[in-house]
Amino acid sequence: MMSFEIILAGFSLGMLVGLTGMGGGSLVTPIMIFVFGLWPMIAVGTAVAITSVGSGSLFVPFMLEVYPMPVSRVIGIDVFHWAVLTAVAVAGHLANGSVDFHLLLNLLLGSVPGVVAGSRMSLWLPRRVTEVILGILLVISGFRLL
Repeated sequence: MMSFEIILAGFSLGMLVGLTGMGGGSLVTPIMIFVFGLWPMIAVGTAVAITSVGSGSLFVPFMLEVYPMPVSRVIGIDVFHWAVLTAVAVAGHLANGSVDFHLLLNLLLGSVPGVVAGSRMSLWLPRRVTEVILGILLVISGFRLL
């Protein structure tokens, strides 16, 4: 059964991932735990299956500080890096049985078009705006997890 709320959350999260390069540890996992009330292991397993768990929240600010390149390029590098690392993590969570496939399908229905929209926005949105959005999301996520 499809859930409009989860699809909408997936779209919003996908858009933020496409725009900022932040992954599941910073966005998807806290929302699945605190908003949808999922058990943390299921939330993490499902988040790993659709996005990197936190690498963007560490990798993107580091790359922006160390290498003078456009934000969209840094995010592209982060996403490709994510794809390689996440393949291994997905295999582990599938073997553990910690992926909720119904939830995953609903999240993907929203997050795939959201990532496309966010990725396109990252090309024209000024770097400073993207950095502010990234900073706000990190602060909110950090406080929420305390």
